[in-house]
Amino acid sequence: MPLAPTPANAPLSQPSTEGRYELLSSGQLNVMRDEGGLTAIFVQLTSDHNGIRLMPTETGAGNPYYARTDPSPLNGADNPPSLTDGHCTMTGTWDLPASASAPAATLSFDNVGNFVGGPLDSDLCSAHTMYGTYALLPGLFQITENIGMGSCEWWFDGGWTPSFSPDCSQVTLTESYDDCTGGRRYLDGVNVLTRQ
Repeated sequence: MPLAPTPANAPLSQPSTEGRYELLSSGQLNVMRDEGGLTAIFVQLTSDHNGIRLMPTETGAGNPYYARTDPSPLNGADNPPSLTDGHCTMTGTWDLPASASAPAATLSFDNVGNFVGGPLDSDLCSAHTMYGTYALLPGLFQITENIGMGSCEWWFDGGWTPSFSPDCSQVTLTESYDDCTGGRRYLDGVNVLTRQ
């Protein structure tokens, strides 16, 4: 569906409009274009989840509604986040060493875009202190929502450049951006995670 421009961001109708998007539980829709740039729009879903209202537009013509022309048979579950860089995945349990801002931890990622975490070697099935959602694409690992990773909760996402070992048993995550601006504690800077 076409999206209207927002005051703080460039219009999406540029020569290339290919990219990816994420809709956060706060109602913020992030649209990331492959050629660079992020457009953040707040949306309201209709009660049947087949339409959205963009909030606000710069045209002054009100807040338009956009309807889905062919409802998703699985209400969006047929369009999962990317969870591979083309060779490796984050699926599994990883150990994260201590850093200057956070103690060592264990993080476990599932194959549908969720993660949980807690103190190093803790039983994450019975108890965890962190949880949220993630995505992995070629050249980008993202925490898209999180609870318990520091002072920024839910929609403060962050992105890291992943570099996997040839056998995918280790990954170096180098921070690219973090909307939490230093408050996340975990995964600050450069981290090397080891698969259990």
